[in-house]
Amino acid sequence: MSEAIATVLLVEDDGLVARAVCRQLEARGFEVLTVASWEHVIACVQSRRPDVVLMDVGLGGHVDGITIAEEIFVCEDTPVVLISGAMCDALSRRAAQCGAYAFLVKPTPIESIVATLELAMRKHEELRRRRAESRRLAQVVDAIDVAVIVLGRDGDVELMNRAAYGLTGARLGEAKVRRPEWAAQIDRTDASGSVQLRIGDDTIPCTFRRFGTPDGERVFLVERVVER
Repeated sequence: MSEAIATVLLVEDDGLVARAVCRQLEARGFEVLTVASWEHVIACVQSRRPDVVLMDVGLGGHVDGITIAEEIFVCEDTPVVLISGAMCDALSRRAAQCGAYAFLVKPTPIESIVATLELAMRKHEELRRRRAESRRLAQVVDAIDVAVIVLGRDGDVELMNRAAYGLTGARLGEAKVRRPEWAAQIDRTDASGSVQLRIGDDTIPCTFRRFGTPDGERVFLVERVVER
């Protein structure tokens, strides 16, 4: 018996529909797990770790598939494709905001379902790769002794490493909520050089280097000037 292409968790409360879709997916090489009730979806995702979830929006209870998809998006690392027999603007908006990779409308040909599931898995794998790269980069940046401060296009603080916290006394979350004066101060500088950085009531002499990115962000490497 050949190895399955991927494992699909099919969430469908209509038994006839579930059996038909299950047979068609299995015929195309997928392993299919089935759940008929929204109460068991999260537990199945956590215990069986499917590669992708194909979930009906209308599950016959007070919780619908969009709500469950949002919980999976927040708590679990599993892509979700939603499918529904009805389409309206309100459903479309909710589906777009819940983290699902696609919203299919019944009846959908099995070929389209398979193509959508495969696309969702590819996109999610790329997202995982980017997250892993971001974590590695953050670890490297945090280990640097020089203060690294990244400002976005609008001048808001997007990133600070541990040395930047040591220099400014501000954590990233605090700096994001309220743009500090020192962020505006370094953003006004057009080139690398020296600056008297105002941190609260103190003025700290620093040198800095400024770099731009293709996305319009500004990266600053800031070092305190130590008097000898």
